[in-house]
Amino acid sequence: MVSQLETTFADKNDVEVSHAAGKVDPRDRLYHLDIGADPKFPMFSKKNAEIVEHDFPELTASEIEDR
Repeated sequence: MVSQLETTFADKNDVEVSHAAGKVDPRDRLYHLDIGADPKFPMFSKKNAEIVEHDFPELTASEIEDR
């Protein structure tokens, strides 16, 4: 799975691979630039924090970290 992809075209056949910008979200293991956007779940990206909040409204960040 790819978090970010950048392609450029040149005359030579070089391939460069590097880490994506941002931090890894432990929920989906992808790099995100908005980790910590939701103060209730600072370890997740905004999207993943919204999913966890919607699907598991009773959970807190400390309960997730203890698992």
